[in-house]
Amino acid sequence: MAFGSHNTSFGLGNTQLAVTTTTSAAPPQFSAAHELAQQATHVGCQLPGRRTDQPTDRVPGERMTYTNIIKPPTTDIIAPPTTGRPKAIGFVRGDVSGLHAPRHANEVQRHARTLGYQYVYTVRPSADERDPIRYALGMAAGLGVEIIVVFDLAHVDNQPALICDAGYDLETVSPQCTWARSASGIGIGAA
Repeated sequence: MAFGSHNTSFGLGNTQLAVTTTTSAAPPQFSAAHELAQQATHVGCQLPGRRTDQPTDRVPGERMTYTNIIKPPTTDIIAPPTTGRPKAIGFVRGDVSGLHAPRHANEVQRHARTLGYQYVYTVRPSADERDPIRYALGMAAGLGVEIIVVFDLAHVDNQPALICDAGYDLETVSPQCTWARSASGIGIGAA
């Protein structure tokens, strides 16, 4: 049996299907779908896309590879565009939240999205981080966000000014409150 390869490509609407047929000398190994197709052909059933009266040019032992290439839509129909919405990160400290940290992280993310922010990331500093607030401010500056969302003020040592004086708005989930950035000449993300 000869070795070889044959490529075929055809399209239908926004979908393009590429078929690569490779011939090898390996013994034929047929899948369950192939066995069903063979049985349907032998009893005269009509398979979608194939007429039973057409001869097949498939050689036993030949392997076929199907690659389905789907072109993406021109617009994102799943999520609304994110331009124009302020970016936010969540900040959850494990030493403050304890066993509730996963729930607090979910609540922070939900709260930010409910308020219409573009949620970027949840900052969860490790337990051995010496200054977790400074760590979160560094992440906020690196990601270019405007808002930091926390579960409660305990995550910022009950001092919202630590975040607001650095040029960020602070949102708390419990109680729901917004702490605006300081009115000084400090720009967004100037940590």
